[in-house]
Amino acid sequence: MRRLILKLNKNDLVRGFQSLSIRERNLSIVTLFMVIIYCLYMFIYAPIETEKMLIEQKMISQTKLYDYLKTISVEVSELRNNQQMSPMTAETESLMTVVEASSVHMQIKPAIKSIISEGENKVNISIEEIVFDTLITWLIQLEALHGITVTNITIAALENKKGEVSTQILLSR
Repeated sequence: MRRLILKLNKNDLVRGFQSLSIRERNLSIVTLFMVIIYCLYMFIYAPIETEKMLIEQKMISQTKLYDYLKTISVEVSELRNNQQMSPMTAETESLMTVVEASSVHMQIKPAIKSIISEGENKVNISIEEIVFDTLITWLIQLEALHGITVTNITIAALENKKGEVSTQILLSR
């Protein structure tokens, strides 16, 4: 078998080009020019423009995040100042008193079935039929405002009431 090798000879190309009519030559030149323009666009301009758009999107996202963090930092500094102004209730009030007061404030006192003190720094609380989100918010406030943490918790979802739970909580300071 003989291999067919395609050889491009410059003279053959020039002769082939010269054998075309003027109209075909002009069309070939315009086509070649358009192919060159298209290649420049696809391999140089388009990647640069795509990268520019990605950078702009990242910049907008980072600016939004920065603005959000700026507003949050103001709130955090206000909360820190408020916390420093009011003395921690951990030193001044008993754990039972803090739990009672905060449960009244959060309007969950009716759901509390029992509060049993287990020493000076521990309280066992039994709560029935409370909305889960309210419970979690109360526990977060106890920790953030009073330094009272959840040592042990058992949560049972109520089948007949969606979103409500019954729970046993051991709080400590």
